Amino acid sequence: MKRPLFKVTLLSSLLATSIALAAPSGALLREHIEEDTLLYLRVPELVSGGTLSNHHNELNRLYSNKEFQKTTKALAAAIQNPKTVEGALKRLGVKQNTAEFSYAIALLSRINSPLEVAVVGQSIENLSGYLTAGVEFESVREINQFLQTLGVPPTIQLSPEGDLAAGAVAIHFDTKAKRLYLMGSSKGAGLTELEAWKKTLNSRAKNDGNVMSVAESRIDPSGDGLFFWMSAPKGQLAEELAFFIMMMDQNPLFPMLLHPDFKGLSFGVGKTEENRGQIRFVIEGDTQKVLGYSGSEKTPLNFETLGTPQYMAHQTLPSIAEWNSFENHILNYLEVDQQEAYRVGKEKFKTELDKKLGFDSALFVKAFGPDIAVYKDDSGDNTAIRIRDKAAYKELTSALEKSAESAEKKSGVTHYHFNNQSYRELLDFAFSEAEPEARDGVIVARFLLAKWVDLGVINQFFTPDSHLYLVEDNDWVFVNSIPQPLIERKKAKFKVAPWLKENSYRSESAFLGGTINVKGAYQKYYYGLLERLQVFGDEMDVPVNLNEFPLYSDLRVKESSQVNISLDWTKEYLGWSYQYELLPTDYDYGYGSTYAQLYMVGVAGMFALPAYQDYGKRQMVAEGIMLSAAAKMAATEYYATMGEWPADNQTAGLSPADAIRSNAVRGVEINENVILIHFDETLDYGSVILEGSATEDGWGSVVWSCYSIDIADRYLPANCRF
Repeated sequence: MKRPLFKVTLLSSLLATSIALAAPSGALLREHIEEDTLLYLRVPELVSGGTLSNHHNELNRLYSNKEFQKTTKALAAAIQNPKTVEGALKRLGVKQNTAEFSYAIALLSRINSPLEVAVVGQSIENLSGYLTAGVEFESVREINQFLQTLGVPPTIQLSPEGDLAAGAVAIHFDTKAKRLYLMGSSKGAGLTELEAWKKTLNSRAKNDGNVMSVAESRIDPSGDGLFFWMSAPKGQLAEELAFFIMMMDQNPLFPMLLHPDFKGLSFGVGKTEENRGQIRFVIEGDTQKVLGYSGSEKTPLNFETLGTPQYMAHQTLPSIAEWNSFENHILNYLEVDQQEAYRVGKEKFKTELDKKLGFDSALFVKAFGPDIAVYKDDSGDNTAIRIRDKAAYKELTSALEKSAESAEKKSGVTHYHFNNQSYRELLDFAFSEAEPEARDGVIVARFLLAKWVDLGVINQFFTPDSHLYLVEDNDWVFVNSIPQPLIERKKAKFKVAPWLKENSYRSESAFLGGTINVKGAYQKYYYGLLERLQVFGDEMDVPVNLNEFPLYSDLRVKESSQVNISLDWTKEYLGWSYQYELLPTDYDYGYGSTYAQLYMVGVAGMFALPAYQDYGKRQMVAEGIMLSAAAKMAATEYYATMGEWPADNQTAGLSPADAIRSNAVRGVEINENVILIHFDETLDYGSVILEGSATEDGWGSVVWSCYSIDIADRYLPANCRF
């Protein structure tokens, strides 16, 4: 039985396979970008092997296999036939626009270079757009014939010279270079302007030192991967953007785009120096001036573990001065009354916290930093916290001893026994969205409460009726809720610093993140690939003989794949990165339960304040709603076609309800105009209800509402709450 949304994977893979064998002719705009370029987008070979894939060097023996090469070549040829693709789409259950989609795939298969788009100018009235790509056409006549097969009107055909001018758009096909050029402008663009741009483009010197190229080097030095760049708006465009922001709700992040020290933002897919795949989003600029914090001065994590860690999650603990600078800077983006409400609420919060603890909570920040790490090694799960100030640490341990019900030291491990039910209740109050006072004083700028990073540390120390065990080792304190793992630390000899470097995780620049070792990933990828090839072959009438493919054991690949995720914070940039040997979607077909999501939830659960412990459940609800997308589409299409709602999943053409599942979702059930998303014990077996209602436009349109009667509002998206 096919898994839910499997046909979506098939469709995306059809796109990928259709041009996997195309020979790239290289990027062009990137090499000669203009200084006033506002936007730049490069799509590499239109999602062919490598857009997100890391080319899987471990599987070179597979890619050199003759049967594999023969099969993929046959599939690529089949996909270039629109009629074959249209038939496959219909068999997969796609009912609408199959002809258009199949012709689009055929067109994409003819593009054999990165597709590049650039927007130039600093005013809405004076913007120009450019597009160029290498194509597999030998002549203008061949292009026109192909356009005719797509149903393009004869009036939109290239001239014998390869030109076309239509309104504000001009097109030229360079027969010698086999490259298409397209230009559009808010002032109008003709063939004369297009030819002038081409000459300027080819004569302009390469720009390797501008802001965009520096940003690209952080993501994809090769210049072949997916890459997007937006420069900081200037002049009239900045004024127009400022007016737009003023009309928007007060989001503290919007005004930062207009800060004079903001240089631009970029997103892309590339490779690290260690040849790992990388997805990265970067904001360029002086972070101290834009955000009030430029990252903490620190060295790589340098403690020892008992054997190679299975995973390690890590967070920076800035100093009090650093957080004060960040907090004051961000507050400047808020209204005066919001600033005051936040400060009053924060002061009230800290006063109560200190009272419940029995000492100044700021001692945690003074004593610890700038790193905290949670990891699992051969001794089990552990927490390591770097000591910032030995004197403050001594003062803290003295305060802990006084506030504990009992304290003793045995086998080198210090044991504190606390009863801190009141502390837990305090945190629940501080982040409760049900409290209007908290909403005004705390929730309005809730992310700023990360200023009290001592709470992240305290949360490792205290739970109701908790037992805290800790041991000091050089500049680190290791914390656990039981003593055995800490006693085992006496045998710890594995150095994590070189291990993290080898795995491309830069703990010295990461503000938040970690690394995980996924066992069996390559085997899952290989078997999943064979399964998909077999299905593609059936749908595309291409014979696939899996018996001629090598055994997994013959590929001789390593057992596991490493995955990293991090938020990097330096003086020059702020960047989110996701690094991988195998992309989790290559080997995890649970849809919505990828290791990327698991990892984010894991990091949040390890370090965040207690309010963010709800984050995992909210993600699970979001996962369920995403998983229901296919059901919504199927029910909507059925209603639009039949004029009535489908009685159940089978009527709608879907898998049984209990077959549409993920980590937390037990099933997605259609019952006429109602879709029930059933969750497991994680959400107390509750359900989210999607209810479809027909509009009165006469076109069979449907709007969907969302609610739940047995899942708390705090776990639901805003549009699903009563």
